[in-house]
Amino acid sequence: MENAFGDLTPWSDPAWYQGHCSPYYSATHVEWRQRVREWLEEHVIPFAPEWEESAFYEYGEHAGQVDHLALQRKFAEAGLLPAILGGKWPGQYTPHKAPVDYDVFHNLILLDELARASPDSASILSTGYIIAGRPVLQFGSEELKQRVVPSFLKGDTNLCLCMSEPSAGSDVSALSTTAEKTEDGNHYILNGEKKWITGGLYADFFVVAARTGEAGPKGLSLILLEKGMPGLSCKKMKCTGSWASGTTYVTMEDVRVPRENLMGKENKGFKLMMFNLNHERWYVAALATRNARTCLE
Repeated sequence: MENAFGDLTPWSDPAWYQGHCSPYYSATHVEWRQRVREWLEEHVIPFAPEWEESAFYEYGEHAGQVDHLALQRKFAEAGLLPAILGGKWPGQYTPHKAPVDYDVFHNLILLDELARASPDSASILSTGYIIAGRPVLQFGSEELKQRVVPSFLKGDTNLCLCMSEPSAGSDVSALSTTAEKTEDGNHYILNGEKKWITGGLYADFFVVAARTGEAGPKGLSLILLEKGMPGLSCKKMKCTGSWASGTTYVTMEDVRVPRENLMGKENKGFKLMMFNLNHERWYVAALATRNARTCLE
């Protein structure tokens, strides 16, 4: 079958991988899929079982961690990392060129192939950039973007989103972590705890949802914290799955953050979080579909 790929088990790959027609895909999508799959088959698939097994059995502070920095950098050097961010290629922050006719379906192909390789280990190359990198790119000031985005598009840094808390997971409007301004207005002082933070062990930047105003959704803001800030600490969590994805308990005790690290406007963070969740749902749907196909395969 012309342009067929994979083992041809029905539905173990999307129909267009097996040579069927699709109005959404062109030759550039076929080439992109081949490029992504070849990279993952060399750099992730052979090692994923070992990474995940070591992460399950060892619970020291850094035990079971993948060499995430080396993996991220290889991913970036291959010119694949920018496509994680969605339908618009961040060309002003990376020297890598987008595929011809780049669109959101190139992003979908990348997510699909990452899930096929290993939804656990590949989370290192996707989750933080999607749920925390996108908000910085979309809502950060230009100064903040220049400081953060080029570094993570090189694979030199990673990020995590600190939203869920021990007493407030799905109800984002009930978050209790506080960010109080100093008297001179130049800093925020953050106090609180975040739980189930995917990729926190690998993160250099923490996009934190904190209460800067009244109770409810109208009093929340997004603030960027940086690894090494005094009072910011992380502890690996013992979870029932996703062992290599670095799920973390994050604690903030009087963390002092410059006001320039505020993303968007003060007390307007709830809308920003909801906006970003739209793409996160796209990401989750892509992973779930491929996980089902992988079981079939």
